[in-house]
Amino acid sequence: MGLALGHLSNIIVDKPIAVTSARCYLGGVTGSTVLSERSMQTMPYPAKKTDKLVAEVLERLSLGETLKSIARDLQFSTVSWNQWVRSDEALAHAHAEARDAGADAVADDVLEIVDTPPERFEGKIDNGSISWARNRAEYRLRLLGHWRPEKYGTKPPDKTKSDEEDKIDEIDLMLRVTERLLASKRDAE
Repeated sequence: MGLALGHLSNIIVDKPIAVTSARCYLGGVTGSTVLSERSMQTMPYPAKKTDKLVAEVLERLSLGETLKSIARDLQFSTVSWNQWVRSDEALAHAHAEARDAGADAVADDVLEIVDTPPERFEGKIDNGSISWARNRAEYRLRLLGHWRPEKYGTKPPDKTKSDEEDKIDEIDLMLRVTERLLASKRDAE
C-alpha cells in the first residue's frame, strides 16, 4: 500500500519515508500514522491526550527541553500538542508557565556552560572547547532573547522625556553654543 502526503495526495510512495510536519493520508484515512524520522517506526498521529502525557510534557518543557525532542521521545506529534494547547485554555496557561520555567532553565544552563573550566589537551587549554562553549552559550542567549524578549532580550532605552522637554533641551543647547561662540569671538578681539 502506498503513502500519500499532504496536498500532494496524488503522489504515492511505495517505500517507507520519514514524515515530520505534513499531514499523512494512508488508505484514505487522515492522520493514521506518521513514521518517525530517526527510528522509522510508526508512531500514533495524533496521539491520545492523557493526563500522564500532558504532565510529562509540561514537566520536561519546564526543564528546558524542546517540544520536538519530547515529542520524539514520547512518540506524539507536535502538531497534536499545539492543537491541544489552542483548544484548552487551562493547558495553554500551563504550557506558557512551563515555557517560562524552561527559559529560566536554559538561562541556568548558559551560566553552567560559561562557568565550566575549559578542557585541556596535553596540559594546555583547548581553544576549540572554548569556541564551542562560547557558541553554545551565545546561541542559547539569542534564543532566550527571541523567546522571552521582555526578560532576556536587549531592551531599547526608555524614552522618559516628552517631545516638549526635548525641544527645551535643544533650545538650551543652542543657547549654550551661541554663548560660547560669542565668548570665543570676544576673546579673539
